[in-house]
Amino acid sequence: MIHTVNPLHFIAATQNGDEIYVNLIHSAAAEHIAQQPHILTLAKELLATHTLTGEQVDIEHDFGRIIGNCEVVETTAKDTIVYAKLLKHANYSRFVRKRLLSPSSYLSMSIYRTPDGAYEITDIWIGRIAPPFPTEEAQTPSSILYWSNHAIVLDGQPLQLRTLTKDVPY
Repeated sequence: MIHTVNPLHFIAATQNGDEIYVNLIHSAAAEHIAQQPHILTLAKELLATHTLTGEQVDIEHDFGRIIGNCEVVETTAKDTIVYAKLLKHANYSRFVRKRLLSPSSYLSMSIYRTPDGAYEITDIWIGRIAPPFPTEEAQTPSSILYWSNHAIVLDGQPLQLRTLTKDVPY
């Protein structure tokens, strides 16, 4: 007999009773939850007070207290910047070397409605919502400006071999 694991984990029900799940194996949210498991408790606290509408919902919430560390920081001309592709990612990201993570009071998440009417968290992280990288299909007009002044703190993330460069890939 083959046992299958259900990767969907129930998080909370919203104020109007919508159920919220997260895929703990195959999602961007899973990576962030593995690094900072307490964000599930914060998500439950936050979602219980919300009513979600629409097919795609992005939430950015200020808890008014430090809840953890954000990996995206504002950069200056003095910073050492590199570009690379994260493991299992198709696009280049901007990284800063020799910087510390930044304490944050914000929790952000992307949620979509599943065909059965529930909601699934596709990504969740500590920090504010940022535009997509300029190399991503979903980039916005503010992507290049934002990501020329911000970067992910390079802190042991798994990178694809031979993608590390100092040259701007966009």
